[in-house]
Amino acid sequence: MSKPRQTRRAAGGQSVPLERASKALDLVARSPRGLRAIEISELLDLPQPTAYRLVRRLEKIGYLECNGRDLEYTVGPQLRALAAAIQTGQPMELVVEAAVQALADNTGMSAYLAARTGSQVALVSVRLPSVSKGASIFPGHQYPAHATASGRAIIAFQGEEAIRHFLQQAKLERITERSVTTADQLIDELAKARKNGFATVRDEMGNGLWALAAPVAGNPLPQFALGVVALASQVKAGSDTVGRIARMVMQTADDLRDVLAQPIAFRDTPRPPTANRRRRTTTRTL
Repeated sequence: MSKPRQTRRAAGGQSVPLERASKALDLVARSPRGLRAIEISELLDLPQPTAYRLVRRLEKIGYLECNGRDLEYTVGPQLRALAAAIQTGQPMELVVEAAVQALADNTGMSAYLAARTGSQVALVSVRLPSVSKGASIFPGHQYPAHATASGRAIIAFQGEEAIRHFLQQAKLERITERSVTTADQLIDELAKARKNGFATVRDEMGNGLWALAAPVAGNPLPQFALGVVALASQVKAGSDTVGRIARMVMQTADDLRDVLAQPIAFRDTPRPPTANRRRRTTTRTL
């Protein structure tokens, strides 16, 4: 039988990988513009391959993010949310809200966390982008799961029996002329969601609206989905924008996996913002 793998430790007893990660995060946090992997390699006196593996692992868990253009790494959404929670003593629900806000700011779209309740999906957190170039969409509070990206993202990753039960119980009502209204159509959409890791809808929950959502992995099955919603005119079908948005949504959903595994008492149903009256906000029932 093989021996348990032992973690490498420095002279003082610290874990070497953990110490490297801590030092890299400290360097990045102190750099206003961010740092490239090669700079981190030089500052920490690490081989370049080691530095590249380190920043990629930190990026994967949301502690760092790469701008993709200059390949500079900055503090990621998960680390920002964690820092805010520690600094203010905020409960985990505010960590979730900080992550949803970061997603809204990074995508420029309204971001939300939804939970499935039977054949419906209810919003538990909604955030608008801090800086919006146009009208912001504020989703409704509760809506049919079959016609929404978040509902499909959750249902697609349930067991076969649970999906069969949903199809038997849910009323696949027509909301717009493009709404899915048959079990066969919905089964096809659920298969696409499982293949892609996310679901999208266009003009199904409301004319002129587009949404994308990814499931938040649960134990054992997802009960939450994280998504964004925008005017359909902002997102062309099949464009690179869809892939870019999908990657950000799925990464944030993965970051929230462990947080949402804990019981969280979310605050009251979200309402449209009133503080910035110059912001154009459109309230829609999705």
